[in-house]
Amino acid sequence: MEARELRIGNIVKAMCYDDKTFHEQTIVSQIDEDEIGHDAVGMVWSNNSNEIEGIKPIPLTEQWLLDFGFENGVLELNSSYKLRLTQETHYERSVYLENIRTSILMMISVKHVHQLQNLYFALTQKELIIK
Repeated sequence: MEARELRIGNIVKAMCYDDKTFHEQTIVSQIDEDEIGHDAVGMVWSNNSNEIEGIKPIPLTEQWLLDFGFENGVLELNSSYKLRLTQETHYERSVYLENIRTSILMMISVKHVHQLQNLYFALTQKELIIK
């Protein structure tokens, strides 16, 4: 995973270096030039490359969609637009941004929770939160 993919508030898996285990859900709380911090145990990692060891993406599942407020794979952004997720392959989903009155505007591949969070923020300027 690369640091440039992340924003503060993204939900990821993070390793706690003292016991070498991954926490299933943690929130990125700090991003500096060479550090990523998270709020699970208050750990901060230093790394001089773009690869952030100890942080892994969380696969997007049906349960995550429900937790974020999707109903039947759809989340309305406002009165004109909605996001529709479809299962394209066994391992990959696509998100369609649709104009409710007309048709599909774009399709984007989404595999992980943080990618959906970032897409939602880019479209609405609001955080996608667990309901």
